[in-house]
Amino acid sequence: CALPISGADTNDGLSVTTPWKTLAQAASVFTGAQGGDYLLLKRGDVWHEEGTFVFNGASMSALAIIDAYGDLSLPLPLIDGADSAIWTLDSGSIWKTTVAQFEHVFDLTNNEENYFGHRMPDKTAKVDMVENSTYFDGTATLYAWFSGSRAPDSNIEVCNRVNGLTTRPLTGYVRITNIDARRVRNTGLYFVYSNNDPVAVFTEFYKCNAKYGGVNSVQNTTDRKSVA
Repeated sequence: CALPISGADTNDGLSVTTPWKTLAQAASVFTGAQGGDYLLLKRGDVWHEEGTFVFNGASMSALAIIDAYGDLSLPLPLIDGADSAIWTLDSGSIWKTTVAQFEHVFDLTNNEENYFGHRMPDKTAKVDMVENSTYFDGTATLYAWFSGSRAPDSNIEVCNRVNGLTTRPLTGYVRITNIDARRVRNTGLYFVYSNNDPVAVFTEFYKCNAKYGGVNSVQNTTDRKSVA
């Protein structure tokens, strides 16, 4: 199964010439995948969605695999837990945007990945805001005070998703390779055990980048954790 952002969910997803587009479509069809099945995400592409896959391999020699394909000079396929927000000026240098709940705000200026202000909205009242701080009103509005005359642009992203790529193998034997997942509220790459005996379940995240903000974030692997 192939997945570039330029694909279409009406395709059969069985080759790079007839690929799907979204993680949601891949997850709905790839559910129940068995040993020897591959899901390939195209290098250089970005998915602004969360993917949850329920699948498993058959044995160490017949793994179910999620991997990258395409030009090796391009970045790893990225599952991005944040989105560029629509900001409107509130007053002075304070801008506001609508969110479902309080979220992290990221500043991606100069290809860096930093929290804007603190990890979470750091003020409990709007009147307490200072330069480079955030405040959430508890219902649907997030405020951010940008320094100087700066206005929020596409480099400012607001986290909207809990995890990046979640796998729920029924029996295990899963390998996730060459995937980049970041700017999520919880975990970039998350393996959910299907039983109470994790030693009996093989899963591997290998040569992946998984970031919770700027922190490596891979949870519950039974074999190895590795960042590129």
